[in-house]
Amino acid sequence: MSKVDQQRAMREARWQNRATVSPLPTTRSAPASPESRPAPVATPTQAATDQLASGQSLERPPVQPGRSIGAYKQPDLVALVAWIMSDGVSRTDGQVLDLVSSDLGFTRPGRVVRTRVSEAITVVLESSAAAVS
Repeated sequence: MSKVDQQRAMREARWQNRATVSPLPTTRSAPASPESRPAPVATPTQAATDQLASGQSLERPPVQPGRSIGAYKQPDLVALVAWIMSDGVSRTDGQVLDLVSSDLGFTRPGRVVRTRVSEAITVVLESSAAAVS
């Protein structure tokens, strides 16, 4: 087994262990099959915005952890931030950044990770503010 394969296996094992003790919000319904999952969008949809306003948690978007930050499209990061913020718990941007980073498997998020996730947080906050007004 190559070193890359070993690192990938270790990352996957950490991800599996994290799923049992994750501080992230849980979904209230059974997970959807990959074929029935909707594609993530750049901003939360009107239905997602309505769910956020009514206090309902969103379903976890189909974003796979363990990839480099460049492999994630911005709509995927926006969907992940919206999901984390949908549980109604008041968090600082730094706490949301930590949760997103942890969920994606980054142990020490660098400048690019912080920048991309901060942009996603801004998009979600702006769309939430627009929905309220």
